[in-house]
Amino acid sequence: MERSKEFAKRLLDDRPYPTAADRARVPDGLTRRPEPGEVDSALTYVANLEKQLGKADAHLTAWQSLCQVLIATNEFL
Repeated sequence: MERSKEFAKRLLDDRPYPTAADRARVPDGLTRRPEPGEVDSALTYVANLEKQLGKADAHLTAWQSLCQVLIATNEFL
């Protein structure tokens, strides 16, 4: 959990906050160029989770969750 939060913070800090920068954050979190649709799927996941959480730090929490998914993949390991 701590590693995924630090990973998310780093992704969010590396680019300006506006949500438009989120499209560039997804490839930053991968070890390769994303396949078609992967960026959209990741952004949909983050947006849906942000809406469900509905709290002040929902953006970071949603990105942390995505980072947990990325860390758990065989590709990342």
